[in-house]
Amino acid sequence: MGRPPCFRWRSRLLERGLEQFVYRSDKFTPKSFVSHAANGATNELETIDMLPKLNGKVLITKELAPLVRGRTEEMQENFSVIISVPDGKGFQSDSGMRDRRGYDGPIVFNWLGATTPLPAATHRMMAQLGTRWLFYEVPSKEPREEELVEYCRPNDRQEREGAA
Repeated sequence: MGRPPCFRWRSRLLERGLEQFVYRSDKFTPKSFVSHAANGATNELETIDMLPKLNGKVLITKELAPLVRGRTEEMQENFSVIISVPDGKGFQSDSGMRDRRGYDGPIVFNWLGATTPLPAATHRMMAQLGTRWLFYEVPSKEPREEELVEYCRPNDRQEREGAA
């Protein structure tokens, strides 16, 4: 019990001066890795591309559901980018607006994210596209009534959250 883990990660990383090794993005689309936005100058796009900002860092995404859930067509589009970006070999994409954009050299990063258990259909789709993700499921534990009562005591809760 306590604050969600993402808050503890963030505060611990900042307290230890590790923000230079972490890139946190709570919500993004796969198109953010290499942008083809029409509303900016071509030379400005490199400053908004997410992929080069990740090099040598850990991408922390506290909720992956927007990327791994939704209509089948949307998920296929998302996974077509998500599966190829973490391979460390850069990423190139083409659009009618911006022609070819991307990064050819090695861009290596790790990605740590969380979500609720995925539906079987999502696992099947991901299996067709590649096996680059590692899943770890934390079994849930129903709290006992005594634990809930203890958690609701203000002084104890404040002490626990302050220590986290």
